[in-house]
Amino acid sequence: MPSDVRVVSIRADEQQRDQREKLPEIVHALQLKPGSMVGDLGTGYGYYAARFSPVVGPTGREVPS
Repeated sequence: MPSDVRVVSIRADEQQRDQREKLPEIVHALQLKPGSMVGDLGTGYGYYAARFSPVVGPTGREVPS
């Protein structure tokens, strides 16, 4: 059993959160594409940063908060 149950709970909720947050619609509205620059302010554990990173790809850039 993992020592940090909170991390396990966060991971278990992420698929549900993806649906609740309508992640594809957010990416579309932000017009993110390979090479884009995006900032995730107040990232907490990096929910959006982890999802935006594959969209902007290796030529994209995340702006540190």
